[in-house]
Amino acid sequence: MSNTHLVLVSLLGALTACSGGSPATSAPEAPVERASPAPPAAPAEAGAKLALEGTITFEGDAQGAAVFVSVKDPAKPGPPLAAKKLPAGPFPLTFDLTEADVVQMGPHPRALPAEVVLTARLDAVGDPMSMADTEPAAELKTPSEAKGITLALKAGG
Repeated sequence: MSNTHLVLVSLLGALTACSGGSPATSAPEAPVERASPAPPAAPAEAGAKLALEGTITFEGDAQGAAVFVSVKDPAKPGPPLAAKKLPAGPFPLTFDLTEADVVQMGPHPRALPAEVVLTARLDAVGDPMSMADTEPAAELKTPSEAKGITLALKAGG
């Protein structure tokens, strides 16, 4: 017998017992299946959209394995809100960062601020965690939705 059938037979038996009669057939009481409450929906994040487009320029010898483009919240230190890895040339390079490039941290998306810090850097080894001060980089504070941005990589150090 299915669980639903057992529950119906048990309910019928209980109703008959309450009315003073006895059920025609007795069936063992089956536990009533209760639906689990749905998990709470993710809170609606107030935040801006991410839609950045532009060009990265570099005057020099592009000795590197990759260009990393990222955005951070200027008010909060920590990992980037969004990031993308591009080939190390030829320059000028075009780039775009959208919500598809947002770095997920935990179960809920992080809110994007209306203004972000956009960074591009030429990395010699192609590892986003290796950040030498001498590697060419550029940084710009910009609205989180902007087109026609130009980032000019300059050697550091």
